[in-house]
Amino acid sequence: MQEDRALLKRWREGDGKAGEELFRRHFADVFRFFDSKVSEHAEELTQQTFIACLKSAEGLSREPNFRTFLFAIAWTALQSHLSGELNNEPVDFDVSSLKDITGRIGSPSSQLHRAQQSQFVHQALARLPAKQQILLEYCYWHNLDDAALAEIFGIDAETIPDLLLRARNVLRAELTGMSLGLQTAESADALTSLLLQHEDEDRGGVDSVDEKGKSR
Repeated sequence: MQEDRALLKRWREGDGKAGEELFRRHFADVFRFFDSKVSEHAEELTQQTFIACLKSAEGLSREPNFRTFLFAIAWTALQSHLSGELNNEPVDFDVSSLKDITGRIGSPSSQLHRAQQSQFVHQALARLPAKQQILLEYCYWHNLDDAALAEIFGIDAETIPDLLLRARNVLRAELTGMSLGLQTAESADALTSLLLQHEDEDRGGVDSVDEKGKSR
């Protein structure tokens, strides 16, 4: 029987049947690894693992055998997946259990709620004056700082915190008109999350802007 390393070499050279043979030999084990941890994503992550195996030419030379190489990729894929589910929040895999991590991700119902909340925010954004919409998007989705925003809009950088506060308040008013309240700190996108972070601060209106522009 041809060795896995030889099959991988042939697969990288374009031999599809060699890739199919590697799948036949190892798919079940890799799938079982993911299925016991993140069952609804097991098939997708298994496929990603084999694709990464195909693309990663260097790693195999450092591993004693193909199976070790494959499961090293699977572990990396699992970590990347869990971090992504947590919106790339820091995760200490040396300390946190999978139960703790998946608990932070939340149930399917809470994920659905976050997705619905994000959808309403997008709809409300589209109702804002164009300048306010773009200002919020550039700030919270594209991480542009006050200096960059000021240059784009041709205004003084010191006015940006005030404009952001006003835009957030207008957005909240739109959301209220849509009968949507921001109830939870869990969010599907950065703008929704930051709206919640500023909830108490913005409640006082534009007068809450201090000299250093901390209301951003």
